[in-house]
Amino acid sequence: MKQGKESNLWVAVKMATFALLLTITLAGCSSENTMEDPQDDYGEKEKAQLKINLVLEGTKAETYNDQLIENVNIFITDEMGNITYKGYHKSVLEIQTEIYPQMKYTIYAIANAGRELEARDAEEVENLEITIPDISYLKSSSGAMLMSGKTDPQKLDTKGETTIYLTRCVSKITVKADFAQLKEDVEIEIQSIKLLNAPNSIKLYKPNKILSPQGSINGKAEYNITTLQLQKGITFYQFENLQGTLQPQNTQQQQKQWPEGSLQSKTCSYIELSATYTSPRKYGEILYRFYLGEDMLGNYDIKRNTQLNIIVNFINEGAVDENTWRVDNGEIIDLVTEIQLSPTSLVFTEQGTTLPITAQVYPSTAQNKTLEWYTSDATVAEADNLGNVTARGRGECQIYAKSTDGTEIVATCSVFVNIQDPNDPDTPENPDNPDTPENPDNPQNPDTPDNPQNPDTPENPDNPYLPQFEQKEIKMYDGQKCLVKFAAELPEGTEIIAESNNEQIIKIISTSTTGITVEAPIWQSSAENPADSPSSSTAQATITARIGDKTTQCLVIVEKVRIKAAQTQMEIYNHFYQDIEYTILPQFAAKELTEQGITLKTSSINKEITTAYEGIEERIIPQIGAETQLPLQTNIKLSLIGRPDVETLIPTTIKPMIKIAEEIIVNANLGNSNVEKSLALDSHPRAQIKFSWTPADGIQYYGNPGEGDYEISVAQNIIIFPVPNSANGLYRLNATVTGDDNYGQNATETDATAHCNISIYETIYLTGISKTIERNRVEGEQHTWEYTNEIVAKWLSHPNSLLYPQGELNLNLPFSYNGETYTENHTGKTETFTFTFEKGEELRMALETESITYNGTPPQYYLEYFKLQPVESPYITGNPATEEPYLYIYSRPFVSGFSKTPTPNWEKIFEIIYPKRR
Repeated sequence: MKQGKESNLWVAVKMATFALLLTITLAGCSSENTMEDPQDDYGEKEKAQLKINLVLEGTKAETYNDQLIENVNIFITDEMGNITYKGYHKSVLEIQTEIYPQMKYTIYAIANAGRELEARDAEEVENLEITIPDISYLKSSSGAMLMSGKTDPQKLDTKGETTIYLTRCVSKITVKADFAQLKEDVEIEIQSIKLLNAPNSIKLYKPNKILSPQGSINGKAEYNITTLQLQKGITFYQFENLQGTLQPQNTQQQQKQWPEGSLQSKTCSYIELSATYTSPRKYGEILYRFYLGEDMLGNYDIKRNTQLNIIVNFINEGAVDENTWRVDNGEIIDLVTEIQLSPTSLVFTEQGTTLPITAQVYPSTAQNKTLEWYTSDATVAEADNLGNVTARGRGECQIYAKSTDGTEIVATCSVFVNIQDPNDPDTPENPDNPDTPENPDNPQNPDTPDNPQNPDTPENPDNPYLPQFEQKEIKMYDGQKCLVKFAAELPEGTEIIAESNNEQIIKIISTSTTGITVEAPIWQSSAENPADSPSSSTAQATITARIGDKTTQCLVIVEKVRIKAAQTQMEIYNHFYQDIEYTILPQFAAKELTEQGITLKTSSINKEITTAYEGIEERIIPQIGAETQLPLQTNIKLSLIGRPDVETLIPTTIKPMIKIAEEIIVNANLGNSNVEKSLALDSHPRAQIKFSWTPADGIQYYGNPGEGDYEISVAQNIIIFPVPNSANGLYRLNATVTGDDNYGQNATETDATAHCNISIYETIYLTGISKTIERNRVEGEQHTWEYTNEIVAKWLSHPNSLLYPQGELNLNLPFSYNGETYTENHTGKTETFTFTFEKGEELRMALETESITYNGTPPQYYLEYFKLQPVESPYITGNPATEEPYLYIYSRPFVSGFSKTPTPNWEKIFEIIYPKRR
């Protein structure tokens, strides 16, 4: 595998149109046209036999399942919006119907719905919506998927043929992975790929998007992914989800994300990859996520009948250090990469003596820092599990410290045991040899005769001293001066030559008998120093000390001083302060830099963002004026005072002080369950939010709904309406906050108040109407008449309802009357009612202010009561509060019993039933 130039993860998205052409002819059953003939003159109605060809639009798709048509719903509507034909077909489609030669018709086709669809007119066909309980219902068992199409209005021939171009209601998402640019020692194994926030419904002929969390479901999930599958691509399907371009100014892929709990995080579709990550430095479980759209920056559209081709490119370290929503590395464990022992050599002159070795484990974030200690020769020296070394016998050995986290990183300390042996003539007789230094256990002392670090000293009397650095490796930061010490101070006058193999990284400042003073120059930009500027945050150089022909070396690792912000990006709220968490790196430099007065400074190119707010340097507060539209994209700069070369930018979004859903719709049904709606409230967690209602104006707003019975939960971000107590009408909810700088105390200040229009709809109610057919006087009774009536049902809305316009709806929903169920708006039955009138009796006309007096001629229409109860309705939800029917409506004559005009004044009718709010 190739090594990339940067540690990153990027996702390429290509939008392609589905590609498949299919012409199919279906034929089968039809349904009768129950609509009345149009009143206009379109010629004489004629019988017609139509052949309908279904053609699938788009370019060729990759799987044959995309072209299957297993069933189709056909609707034909005329120019007035009436449905003249509807049918559900599973075979060749040749339909028989009646048409007017001069009438234009629109033909609708919905393929693979799997059931007969219901609609009463063209408007309802246009608004047809299919809902699925889970993602497995997106396609049939054989793979057929939902499609829809319609013709333009056109005249039809009695023996004609027409073509409907179908469009798939789904989009196709193909995910591939490319690991070619990973480091050779990094392995990422994909365990699962999931599609999340997929729409659970689709509008067949209207744009479709998820409007609330309730509109989404989990999409398909693939497990146990093979390399071959990733090369070919994993395929997902979902309904169209047109969220649009939500982040127009975003320029970085890792910033295409939404805060957890926000509306967008629950309504925008995204892919999640779960993987096992392994390298010599880290291992564990990691999640990669990315929102879908036509690009990977700001667009979140997933259009029907299109294909998203996504390639996930894993580069260098696979973005394992990116800790954002896009890359969740919370389960990644740091491994041991280095062990440093101090000292790196020990000298013993007495048996049984114990000296400690200190071990430093890197990185400091390694989860398991436990070391295993062991020796190369237990007869010379041994070590316990804390690194304490005990001399056992004369000789040389190595003490090893090894990591136990599986990396098997090893560090070594050399041990020399010089113990007097009376039987060995080479052993000094006097263990208190005056040539032995006061600290004989110091292996760094060049004056020790038996020092194994200087075996050649006696042979070179001209150079009796060998330079040896106290440490073989040290760490510095750029801009730092440091004394690299010798293990022991050299005699005065010793000539020392020092040099660096890269003066762009380490410069020699001076030499002395105690060591070499070096400086790590501040790294300049590559433009100023293109040849030698380090390309990463660390670089290294070797310094060499020479005395005569003897040399010693020390590796100096220089780390660039830099600022690392805890937040790779921020979303902050206007007039609420934000404390920035940061680290000055390298960490070993932070204290020294602070002592030198090199401390943090915050700044912003936007003058309306106050930095060092309340005297705290890392505290900022946006104080954006009303003339600036929010949200605003900007950058917060962190820099170091005294080190202008050190800075970092935090991409920052300034959000309004408070946001709330612009509109909430409540169906105040007749059941006894409450309605719970999301407020989509977004403000700072410290915000104290106050709610109020716009006062009633008698025209547009009605004041306080439910007389205060509503309940608002900021913690759950919901508002609860008691049902059926909430009253029909339009209400405005106001949410107000005060910022940390007291902005918002004045009610007229912009941005401190958000408004939500709440529309509460009355339920659609069922009204029973009896239509007089004839009136006859009862034989032998002068003032008694019988009224014979046909029973008719009408579904009507409250005249104040915001859900439907005033008047008759003609929903044609089933109803029951006298224990029988009827599916049309009349029973087809008649009933006879007998009324006796007395002369001089005042008869008040229904819903009219006038009255008549009976003088021998009774009213044409009677007044009576009866009950209708809905059997099933998608418009009425909840359960009846009692065992009685949903609603009692007084039945009155169908036409002029209401008024003298042929068309009833439905608004006036309902003013009687439900008086308007005053």
